[in-house]
Amino acid sequence: MDELFASLVSITEAAALRSDSMEDEQWAEFMEERVKLLIQIRRLDAELPDNAPERLRYQEAAKRLADWDAVIMSRMEELKAEAAEHLGKITDFRKQKDAYDGADTAIDSYFVDKKW
Repeated sequence: MDELFASLVSITEAAALRSDSMEDEQWAEFMEERVKLLIQIRRLDAELPDNAPERLRYQEAAKRLADWDAVIMSRMEELKAEAAEHLGKITDFRKQKDAYDGADTAIDSYFVDKKW
């Protein structure tokens, strides 16, 4: 379990430090590896008794993970806001384009000119 926690802390710290330059594929790989490690840790943790000394030993690693997770979550929130902004611009562009394209369509109507 020590190796699992060490790996989890290591990849989380690396992702947090590189979060500004990570691409989508790198985020996906990080999350897949993280999930695998967490599943293994949870399986082993379920086998431990409640008062096991290992639980106290892993509290420090869990605290470090929480600190790095905060950095990662902050970056993900930035990316989410950036994506929402770009999506808003795309939506606005489509509305403008639809309005412009709609102006060229023929409308079934007649004009009657009457002399007075």
